[in-house]
Amino acid sequence: MDKPLLLISPDPAAADTLPWLKSTHFVQAFNAEQSRQLMASLQPDWILSQPQTWGWPLACVDAKALDYDALTGLLTRQAFTHRLEERLHPDADPVILLLFSIDRFSNINDSFGLAFGDAVLKALAQRLHTITRQNDWVARLGGDLFAILVNDVQDERYLRPIAERFFKDLSPPLQVEHRHIHLSYSLGAAHWPTLEDTERLLNGANRARLNAKRQGGHQIALYTPEMNVDTDWHLMLENHLRYALKKKEIELWLQPQVDSQTRRLIGAEALVRWRHPRLGVISPAAFLPIAEQIDQIAPITDFVLRTLIHWSNRLHDSGHTLQMGLNLTPQQFQDPKLLDNLQAHLEHAHFPLTQLEIEVVESQAMEQLKLSLDTMKQLKALGLKLALDDFGTGHSSLAWLSQFPVNTLKIDQSFIRQLPQTHAQKIIHAIIALAKSLSLKV
Repeated sequence: MDKPLLLISPDPAAADTLPWLKSTHFVQAFNAEQSRQLMASLQPDWILSQPQTWGWPLACVDAKALDYDALTGLLTRQAFTHRLEERLHPDADPVILLLFSIDRFSNINDSFGLAFGDAVLKALAQRLHTITRQNDWVARLGGDLFAILVNDVQDERYLRPIAERFFKDLSPPLQVEHRHIHLSYSLGAAHWPTLEDTERLLNGANRARLNAKRQGGHQIALYTPEMNVDTDWHLMLENHLRYALKKKEIELWLQPQVDSQTRRLIGAEALVRWRHPRLGVISPAAFLPIAEQIDQIAPITDFVLRTLIHWSNRLHDSGHTLQMGLNLTPQQFQDPKLLDNLQAHLEHAHFPLTQLEIEVVESQAMEQLKLSLDTMKQLKALGLKLALDDFGTGHSSLAWLSQFPVNTLKIDQSFIRQLPQTHAQKIIHAIIALAKSLSLKV
């Protein structure tokens, strides 16, 4: 054999011991623990031979094969980084680095299983092969994090157009096991030599990606130096948020809902706030996306439900039976355990399901229409009421709106703030008329 091979064996002297190996050039041998890890990751067709000399599999592997991810066939993080370091020499042409991840990918694994999640990643890798050029590099850096290095770029002016082109090409649904899977992505882009070396380029693109994810995902962010500060701030909040519940810094506020005609109190909306000891009160828009990223959304949801039920019962005992509104984040709404968790909390507390109204943001409902519709129908079947929040800013068609099993439309506050301007009044009157025609409350 004239190709460099890796000898995977617990015995470094194996190449000298076995006659059939003596004419082979090996570039490296591994100890027992390294061998154990490598053997577990190899594809069967990479293994050239497995004599059981020591009661231990021995494999001869093409060294270049380990540059490629076993699941997707894309470059690994190590191989990609090594090539990038060689590519970014002082006389090299400019390049653009795109890093992107799948928004809420864990929900796919939770809903359909890990094997289906792997199939999604493989289908995405195939998509990447079709939308990149032969001289572009594509890598899977781990999990659902991918990289594209775009070569032959003239200057930084092309950063946004190139990022937008790839973002658009990634958008069509993937065909996976007879299902159409709609994915959304958070994509960060950075330019070299604006960022001077491999580490800065990778970190810059990743900071941009995290910025896109913090803004709710399904968008592009181009690296700017200010993101260094934003990321440090984000990490600080992330670290503090992990202990906020234990320190009783998370609070539930109840915002009254009043009938505009009778002036009677008819309900309350649950609003979660974080009372930070140094930063003061932090809005949910600032910390709930972080909670989703660090798997703290479930315990916060449990806290909100328990507290909401407690105060609802207190109000009921004092003679006020109110309908309670509960907002769901995108991750909560797509959580396969949502229905069971809601039902368990409410039934355990003997809370009437008809007294709880789940609020879903319009744009969130439109992200994955079929999944949203199925979830809404299941929530409605439990006896819960549904409200479509921030209505008027999304892209729901009348056809879809008529199918959503909602009870209430909540007009987006951007229109309310513009009152009494004439055009805002006209929009609000139109939404009210639409709601009445569909027998919905506003």
